[in-house]
Amino acid sequence: MQKTQNAKPLQVAKFTADAMRLGGSTSANQRRFMKAAVLKGKDMEPVGVMAGACA
Repeated sequence: MQKTQNAKPLQVAKFTADAMRLGGSTSANQRRFMKAAVLKGKDMEPVGVMAGACA
């Protein structure tokens, strides 16, 4: 049996579709946070120790 070259991309597409289907839509609270992030900009982002550990 020969290995197909497009097996990985098809698998990625399937997993992506499953995640979108199972994840549901964006909640009202998530939309509120995103709207605030757009309005306030990066000025409200934490810096230093408040930002957490660096990767």
